[in-house]
Amino acid sequence: MNCVRAVLKSACSILSGTFAFEWVFQRFGDVDLAHRSSLPPFLAPSQWLRVVRRRGESSSVYFSHSRGRYFALLFGILVHACWYAMMGSKRGYICLLLAFVVSGIGRAFMFGVLNSYVAALPSKPLGQLHGSWGIGGFCSPLVAQAMISSGIDWHIFYLISLAWSALAIGAAVLTFRPTRQERASELASAVNVSPSSDSVESGLPSGSQLVTPTKSRSTLLLCFKSPLILAYCAFLFVYSGSETSANGFVRHSTHSQLFSSRPCQFVTYLLRERHANPKAVGYFGSVFWAGFTIARLLVGYWAPRHSYRAGKLLEHLLMLSALCWNLCIWLVPSLPANVAFVGCVGLSVGPMFPLTVHLATTLIPTELHMVGIALLSASASFGSAILPFVSGVLSNNPNIGLDVLPKMLVAEGSILLIAWFFFPRTA
Repeated sequence: MNCVRAVLKSACSILSGTFAFEWVFQRFGDVDLAHRSSLPPFLAPSQWLRVVRRRGESSSVYFSHSRGRYFALLFGILVHACWYAMMGSKRGYICLLLAFVVSGIGRAFMFGVLNSYVAALPSKPLGQLHGSWGIGGFCSPLVAQAMISSGIDWHIFYLISLAWSALAIGAAVLTFRPTRQERASELASAVNVSPSSDSVESGLPSGSQLVTPTKSRSTLLLCFKSPLILAYCAFLFVYSGSETSANGFVRHSTHSQLFSSRPCQFVTYLLRERHANPKAVGYFGSVFWAGFTIARLLVGYWAPRHSYRAGKLLEHLLMLSALCWNLCIWLVPSLPANVAFVGCVGLSVGPMFPLTVHLATTLIPTELHMVGIALLSASASFGSAILPFVSGVLSNNPNIGLDVLPKMLVAEGSILLIAWFFFPRTA
């Protein structure tokens, strides 16, 4: 129950981070040409106040999308690295709860930037992006279980992850740092070539002045007013809750050490209902992630090369396949068979999230992509906390028992299959 509380806090913080994402992203992207600095105004209070004042005077402030994207991603990675540091410090339960709140905020920014950036690329390699997530999900249970089996303290796992975060920060700096061409292009689109006496004083090229864009409505508000985005949010809420309940999380043989931020009951189901070996059950999670990753990489290659209608049909087939495998887990009382079935579930449900996001970006207006996709990711994370929590409460009820888990997976899969019929058939 404590684990579920921690992840509920993480999901709520992801939702809060998503609500704040648009505002923070815009502040990171503000550029004051009269006072050039390598840091965004958001990180320098005196400079920020000057930017706010100048923006009101329509002077030399403009918005740089590449700069906002760059600093928002770095912010998300740094905040998420704090989660590893807090978990590795072993400061107690209160620190653990705060760590999951910090993790949720960092993930909200990383999801918002990376999903929208990759979706905007011509090839839209969302499957490869989320397949890399699956690679981490496949390797982490193996490493964590091997460490525990060797007698290494659990908090070392998070300290190793903290070291990996340093590599992520370095990769983000090298990859997402605005190039000279991007800066020149954004400046060119922000200025209007017309004589102005204030041009030189404001830092603009001679003979030009900054175009003052009309004040636009909140992108987040527009997303909430879009029935299509809300429908995709509800769909991904159920999907992610079902997917999280299907995969395993790695625990110590006494089941007291937490190694994953995504709790579920499948491992406990194998222990109690199928009498699995406690020392080896942690490896079963990797069976799910293996199928999960392979399918995402394959569909990530396939989806951009086919039409929206073909993608929607493929998702229907994936849902039907996942429903059948969950029925097999429920009805076949065999541990080896259940482990094989959960790998097949991973093959079926793995591609559904990137494929859904890919199809959504085809229908959602381009100007809503960044905040809209961040909202989809937040809804998925919220579902991954709420639905496993519900199944956990039911399974702990002595009148119901743990056998409710495969039944809930079948019910959730049926809801997804029926709901998908009501989404647009063509782009």
